[in-house]
Amino acid sequence: MSQCPPIIGLNLDVESNEAIERIREKTQFGRMLGATLTAGVFNSIFTKSKAPVSGYNITQTDWRLYTEAINAIPTLTKRAIRQEIDMMLVHYQMPGKYDHNHVEFWRGLKNGCQIP
Repeated sequence: MSQCPPIIGLNLDVESNEAIERIREKTQFGRMLGATLTAGVFNSIFTKSKAPVSGYNITQTDWRLYTEAINAIPTLTKRAIRQEIDMMLVHYQMPGKYDHNHVEFWRGLKNGCQIP
């Protein structure tokens, strides 16, 4: 994480607070997606099966595909968050809506600062 200087006089407006909430939802969705994917794989292996069938299901599960899917979730989540941040940067750089403090806040998030 980079050094994040304080932004004097920053008062987040409704649009920024809504965007922050959307970012939090996307982060939570990424966590839930990983848990759901894992639960689905284990459900398909172990439910409604006796031990020999479960053993066979374990050997037939495409673990490489599962690993690729699990490893893709953080990348997808980061991409969705970065898109939200980019949209807010564009929003606050538009003529008539320009706000230096908000631009600095969103630029800081894009560069690795964390939401308080």
